[in-house]
Amino acid sequence: MTVLDTTGTAGPGLASAAPSRSATAKKGLSSPWASLAALVIAVLWTIPTFGLFLSSFRPERDVQRTGWWTFLTNPNLTFENYADVLFGGSQPLSGFFVNSILITIPSVTIPIILATMAAYGFAWTRFRCATRSSWRSSRSRSCRCRSRCCPSWRSSSAPA
Repeated sequence: MTVLDTTGTAGPGLASAAPSRSATAKKGLSSPWASLAALVIAVLWTIPTFGLFLSSFRPERDVQRTGWWTFLTNPNLTFENYADVLFGGSQPLSGFFVNSILITIPSVTIPIILATMAAYGFAWTRFRCATRSSWRSSRSRSCRCRSRCCPSWRSSSAPA
């Protein structure tokens, strides 16, 4: 048997302890430069999303003529775009929201109610070979019917 000595070097037959791949990756990804790169990527990724969000509140004429960044010099916000989408036009979106709610609420509540009733039934039903001690050990001696109903529990030491 080879034992490491007190200096930490390996004895004969053992490779010297090299840093693991996870330790190397952790060191590289937790550096300040990696954190800065992640921050820069996050900001660059978020700017277009912020621009779209801001443009959704600008009047249609401003959106067509200027970029979203002109909001900083000429802040002109309106909820007219959302009112047109939700309540105006040939097919208002509010009707689709009502339809989604009418479908979603029953499709969530009915399975939850059925699962609750089934769980209550399973909690109070006695199953063969399901004694408290059989949960602790799969080869429990307190299960009297082990050889009849649970063939996987048979062993050479178990009574038949």
